[in-house]
Amino acid sequence: MTDKVFYEWDTETIDENGDIHDHNFFDGILFDWFVWTDGEGNQVVADLEDNEVLVLIFNTGNAHEGITDRAWAYVDLDTGKLPEKFDNGRKIPKRFHKELARWVSLKTLPLNGYREKPPNEPDTIMPVSITLNKFSA
Repeated sequence: MTDKVFYEWDTETIDENGDIHDHNFFDGILFDWFVWTDGEGNQVVADLEDNEVLVLIFNTGNAHEGITDRAWAYVDLDTGKLPEKFDNGRKIPKRFHKELARWVSLKTLPLNGYREKPPNEPDTIMPVSITLNKFSA
């Protein structure tokens, strides 16, 4: 049987010891998951909780064996970027970098709230500026 490749996003909930306690998988477009219009026509941009991380997952599998290979790429919450490759060395398709950048363009970094700033770091957290219409379909 031929394996098929599919990708999914996941928000992992992490406890104070760094253990994963919950997953929230979604295979749609990241922007559609985190940005919506409320009943009054206002755009709502969701954020990650302080105890959440965002990860892109690469999967291969088939109907007979299920998932046969899996790899992860964690979003750097301070920069709002994916690494260039998954943890198994496979290159991350450019569309996922663009998809993430579209959501990050509406956020202030870090993506999951504020962290203690290291010594000699500026006091302000700068917003990421990316032109939204560059990624519009």
